[in-house]
Amino acid sequence: MNANNQTPRRKRSNRQSRLAMALQWLSNYQGSNIIKGYSNNFGVDKLCAVKELEMLGVKISDERKKQITDAQNHRAALSKKKKEDNEDTNGMLFGSDENFSLIAGYTSSGLPYGIGWDEGDQECTADPG
Repeated sequence: MNANNQTPRRKRSNRQSRLAMALQWLSNYQGSNIIKGYSNNFGVDKLCAVKELEMLGVKISDERKKQITDAQNHRAALSKKKKEDNEDTNGMLFGSDENFSLIAGYTSSGLPYGIGWDEGDQECTADPG
């Protein structure tokens, strides 16, 4: 392992290692949402947390499992729709939305930039020459 790695070992572990560490973690856990706590502590998604907690003998209701599965499926669908929308607009030279009358492009984090609706109405007052 790289000595310069800043990620805690518990978040870099495979399932077998997590399950071994989780026994100690479970005995000390005092929070109210064990699934969220496990997910945050070990850096796994909530579905993985449910599976591993059940492997450790924690009882989780079918209703709660369905809630988590539905939420994850919903997030996946939103992500897919956003990706498809970005692919649709990437083929266009320019676009617009509620904030920009002309979207010139997108930052690396996906935020649009361009000419705002209020900026597009201003006339050029500079003397050309």
